[in-house]
Amino acid sequence: MMQFSTRTLFVIMSASAGLAWVFFAPPQWVGLLVLYLIYLLLPATTLTGIIYHRGAWQAFFVGAAPWVVTIAIIIWLMLLDGFPRMSLGSWFDFPSANAEELMLFKLWCGVPIALTAASGVMGVVIRTWAVRLQTRQSTGQGPPA
Repeated sequence: MMQFSTRTLFVIMSASAGLAWVFFAPPQWVGLLVLYLIYLLLPATTLTGIIYHRGAWQAFFVGAAPWVVTIAIIIWLMLLDGFPRMSLGSWFDFPSANAEELMLFKLWCGVPIALTAASGVMGVVIRTWAVRLQTRQSTGQGPPA
C-alpha cells in the first residue's frame, strides 16, 4: 500500500498548480516572463548547487549542468539575434503576438527545462546506484572489485 505524507502531496500539488499557471493561464505574456526569469536564474542556481550541496542534491545539479550550459549558449545566440526564430518575429517582442502563439512558444521554452530536470534526476539515480553498489562491495555481499 502506498502512503504519502501531507508535505509530499502539498509540494506535488503546488508544483503542478504553478506549472499550469505558467503555461496556460492568461495573460500569456506573464508566464513567458516567468520562464525567462527561470532561464536567467538557472546557471547561478546550478553552480551554487554544485558547490554548496552534497549527496543527492549535488548529483542532481551535476547531472543538470550540461543542459544548463547548452541553454545559456542558445540564449546568448538569441540575444545576438543569430538563432532562428519562430513566427513571433522577435524573441522578446511578445506583447504583439496572439495568445495561441505565446502558449506554443511557452511550451517550446519548457522543453529544455524539462530536459534539465530529467538529466538531474538521472544524476541522482546513477549516484544512488553507485552508492548501493559500493556499500554491497564493502560489506562483502557483491562481486569482488
